[in-house]
Amino acid sequence: MAVVAVVTGAASGIGRATALALGARGLTVICADVDEERAAEVGVSYRVDVSDAAAMERFAAWVREEHGAPAVLVNNAGIGIGGSFFDHTVADWRRIVDVNLLGVVHGCLFFGPQLLERGRGHIVNAPPRRRTPRRGSCRRTARQRPAC
Repeated sequence: MAVVAVVTGAASGIGRATALALGARGLTVICADVDEERAAEVGVSYRVDVSDAAAMERFAAWVREEHGAPAVLVNNAGIGIGGSFFDHTVADWRRIVDVNLLGVVHGCLFFGPQLLERGRGHIVNAPPRRRTPRRGSCRRTARQRPAC
């Protein structure tokens, strides 16, 4: 039976590199991303929005049914925004929280029990990288907009 790894955000960046590295070590890698076409370039692809709890629950069930319980879960999916803090809406920030925080929660909630039933496994929660304003950008913005 193949050893299975699930990597979210596997279509690009660190997620893609992680999926390639796990695949090179002989694991069957399930590459989850909203960009299913690019995810398919590095492993078994599955289109999912990690911020959608019901979709993540279906994804976890699909992995179990099609490939068995994973030995590794890498919660890597994340998004970010650039520019000034004041250029973004509450909806922008909600989307970031939904993907970057709740995506990790959903991964752990729906795949964690599978790893426990398996008797062992590894969960890697990759912290957001370059997904927050640059250091000092909020101070610069405050200087540029003294009314704030």
